[in-house]
Amino acid sequence: MFEKEYKVFESEILRGRFQEISLLGHEYQFFCSHSTNRYHQKGADEFWHISSIEPKDCSPNSEIHPCVNTSFESSCCVSSSPTSLREALYPRVPCNFRADSIRFIKKALDSLISKEITGLKVWTAPNKQVGRTTIRFYIRKTFEKIDFVTIFDVRKEKRDVSDGHAFIPLVLVTAFPIEYASYRKKFDKQWENGRII
Repeated sequence: MFEKEYKVFESEILRGRFQEISLLGHEYQFFCSHSTNRYHQKGADEFWHISSIEPKDCSPNSEIHPCVNTSFESSCCVSSSPTSLREALYPRVPCNFRADSIRFIKKALDSLISKEITGLKVWTAPNKQVGRTTIRFYIRKTFEKIDFVTIFDVRKEKRDVSDGHAFIPLVLVTAFPIEYASYRKKFDKQWENGRII
């Protein structure tokens, strides 16, 4: 399941080489880890997180039900996906709509790197976790009427071993279409407070 989407993710994100970008006097480099320890045997936890959704957000009674009025409505895979995959993803469920949106990750990165900033919002914001606070880096843009956000963890500055220049690693956490109005408001507020672009 999702073989085509995983191939896109693997070629464009996992194996993709993204040019460093300079923003506000810092050099940033984008990465995606090859972790395999949470969801599935296929190779990247990030892929499965991005390609799945909370069941409450996908039920017919949901406020959003992302597939409604899209070409994905008739092909919703929640009940038709293999039991082994549903068990591996639990408590999340697979989502065709989100899996297809993976192509927007590279488009968002390409827009930022090439400085095509029309409609692009980039910011950082604290991410409070149990016992610690990290910083997240957000890229938000609308593609084909889909308001899409890509989220990275900001890591400690590193030095390139080949030439010694410093850069800040940004590691992909997740990406998704923003469906809730409350998320749009939250992200708008974060952008106002931590705006880079």
